[in-house]
Amino acid sequence: MVSKNTEQLEGEIDKDYVTVASRERQLDKDTSKITFKIKIGTGLAWSFTVVGLFLIVYGILKTGSTDGLLKLNELGDFLSGTLASAWALAGMFFIYVSFLAQTLELKQAKVDTLYARIEMKQSRLEVMKQKEALDYQIDTSKLNQYENLFFSFLELLSRSIQTFSVNQMLGYDSVVKGLNASKIGLSNLHMDFEQRNDIDDLTAYASFKRRVKLNWGDFLPTFLVIIKHLKLRQSDSHREYLLDILRIKIPKNFRILLFYEIALFGKVETKDIIVELDFFKDFIEGDGLLFKEHVRLFDRFK
Repeated sequence: MVSKNTEQLEGEIDKDYVTVASRERQLDKDTSKITFKIKIGTGLAWSFTVVGLFLIVYGILKTGSTDGLLKLNELGDFLSGTLASAWALAGMFFIYVSFLAQTLELKQAKVDTLYARIEMKQSRLEVMKQKEALDYQIDTSKLNQYENLFFSFLELLSRSIQTFSVNQMLGYDSVVKGLNASKIGLSNLHMDFEQRNDIDDLTAYASFKRRVKLNWGDFLPTFLVIIKHLKLRQSDSHREYLLDILRIKIPKNFRILLFYEIALFGKVETKDIIVELDFFKDFIEGDGLLFKEHVRLFDRFK
């Protein structure tokens, strides 16, 4: 998975490559022009240098006088008037050629600098990708561990259904366990709620629990462990996916009984987690409870 920082850096590198390509095209054009100017300038500089040498030879040969001092004076006057100008022009052209060469080197250095910057960014990009790959492996490993633990808990929850029990008949030691127990328990709870008269919900449910000797066994503790485990998951979409699996895995009879148990006897911490996970949202949106008016019991979770 590529992060925004990596995408941004890749975009910068692509732009730098475009810039380098443009600079290189311009450099090729400038190199041709500057090279031509260097050749012309170098040719003129050496030409004036040769002219100066020729003038020296010419002055020595052509300056005529019987007086040696006069001959030197005449030669000096001649050379100062001609040689200085020729070699001054030669020096100027040599300086101009040197300037052109430095300009060309500077342009090439700018392109080389761009390449160096691209290489640095590519190195940084490679490090970022390696880090992201490592982070992804770590996250994947953590996710696998998290999911493996969740499904292990889920397997324990399925097994713990058989530890849930109620007494089938009042006055008899007839214990029923598992799914049948949840059906019998829910049927008795429905009857108690219908016949409660003016008794409040809490008293009616407490009376029902005593009458059928409801025993959650390992089911309720395992369920509480699972929802606490789900609370640790920060990704809402993934957590909702696991919650849907949990809702499907728990038979509806158990979920209804769980709702009344937690709403009326659950700890504040448990209720807070249930609210955060919105575990009973289908009961609010639908008619999963024994009576529609029992939706008001959701106020007990807040």
